[in-house]
Amino acid sequence: MGINLPVFVVSTILPDVDFFIFVPFLGKVKGHRTITHSLFFQFVLAVIFKRFGFWSVFGGLFFHSFVDNFIGKPPGIAWLWPIKWERF
Repeated sequence: MGINLPVFVVSTILPDVDFFIFVPFLGKVKGHRTITHSLFFQFVLAVIFKRFGFWSVFGGLFFHSFVDNFIGKPPGIAWLWPIKWERF
């Protein structure tokens, strides 16, 4: 039991699928760094793909969101989506 590095690396890319799925419909402010960067989404995706290693998937998703929290314009992500759309 440990971190599966290839799964971790692929998981770090997954949150940015929002750029192709939600941004065209919701715009950049509401669509990017909201739904797929939230803790709720990360937990659900880690449960769905737990056969690849829950902590590998969750860790990769969380790492991506953690880094995005400090970079970008505007900085921050919607950690608490679907409760709040507000970026922290």
